Amino acid sequence: MSHLVSKCYWLSTWNAMYQHTIDPINGRSMWPRSECPTTLLPPKHHKQVGRLKKKRKRAADEPTQSTSLSRKYLTVTCSKCHNKGHSARTCKGQGGPSEARKGSGQKKGKDVVV
Repeated sequence: MSHLVSKCYWLSTWNAMYQHTIDPINGRSMWPRSECPTTLLPPKHHKQVGRLKKKRKRAADEPTQSTSLSRKYLTVTCSKCHNKGHSARTCKGQGGPSEARKGSGQKKGKDVVV
């Protein structure tokens, strides 16, 4: 029959676990004094420096509610040489038309004759 019941339910196991007595301790008034402070105070509040955040920081798995499209998959086109992959700021004349586009020749604004 002992092979059907787990060993933790045997009376001999229970007697072995509870044979040691737990002695009561002295009352709180008889405890030794501790050198550590007994009351812990919260940290002092200080005003944060800088401009406050307008919106909360969103978690990585939260969807963005942006109305504008992201530029994640767009390729940049240079306005000087009209090649893709760089902007006019970093253009080094990498192929494409060497001269800048010529306008219609009309100047904007009014010519004042005195």
